[in-house]
Amino acid sequence: MDKPLYFHGLYPHASNRNVWELRAVNQMHGTIDVDNVINSPLMRRNFSRIYLSTPFLEVSDWTVIEALQDDIPEMPCYPDDGSIKIVDDVIVIKLSN
Repeated sequence: MDKPLYFHGLYPHASNRNVWELRAVNQMHGTIDVDNVINSPLMRRNFSRIYLSTPFLEVSDWTVIEALQDDIPEMPCYPDDGSIKIVDDVIVIKLSN
């Protein structure tokens, strides 16, 4: 991926969860909830690297994150249209307010 990602907020727990079975992911076995994968930076990176074969860079520089904050309030939350937007060459994904 050529642009860094910024995940704003946490994906809320749903009562109707999807569960993926993990096999041989860093020696882990069992099941995991989708919201746990989305909310954990480590799990997001591992999921992307192992299952999508596309590692990504997640923004961690607070100067960059602060510059994005003006555009985020007007965005709807994921998965609604407009919840993923490119701002200042960063892919912003708004998970919650």
